[in-house]
Amino acid sequence: MSMKLTTTKKTVLLAIAFQFIWLSLISTAATDWFWIGPVLGVIAYAFILPGLIKSKMALPLVTIAAIGFAFDVFLQNLGIISLQANDLALTWLFVLWLVFVGVFYRLFSWLTNLNSVSSFILGSMGGLIAYFVASILGAITINDLTSFVITYGLFWGASFSIAAKIFVVRNLQTNHR
Repeated sequence: MSMKLTTTKKTVLLAIAFQFIWLSLISTAATDWFWIGPVLGVIAYAFILPGLIKSKMALPLVTIAAIGFAFDVFLQNLGIISLQANDLALTWLFVLWLVFVGVFYRLFSWLTNLNSVSSFILGSMGGLIAYFVASILGAITINDLTSFVITYGLFWGASFSIAAKIFVVRNLQTNHR
């Protein structure tokens, strides 16, 4: 019996690991254990980083993480959401963005199979659900529900649609080499 992991099994394990890290970051942000999520996230990112460097994706993805982090902080400054801050400020949020974009291209490369409308709807729903769960667990507070649904729905829908197009272009470039 072979112990070799198939690509599908690796993807499933990566998705489970990401959900564990995501939950640890979100569920501890508003507690005395706020440091656990960032520590686990940094450890996870340390495992992800060599693959990102090898595929020349590390810098672009860190840039995307910074943009996502800045978007959340911007919406907090507008009063649409409130982010839980603790002794490590918003470290949990930046680590969450790093890990998310680090696994995104592996977990969601199948987006190339979807049309733009489908990937937009999927991104909108997934993003909104993630933030609603974060709200339930106390990591964020949604102060303006209508503005929240509109801005995050558009942000995540557009992000997934753009990512799908990037994956298509990247696959075309890789296959023509």
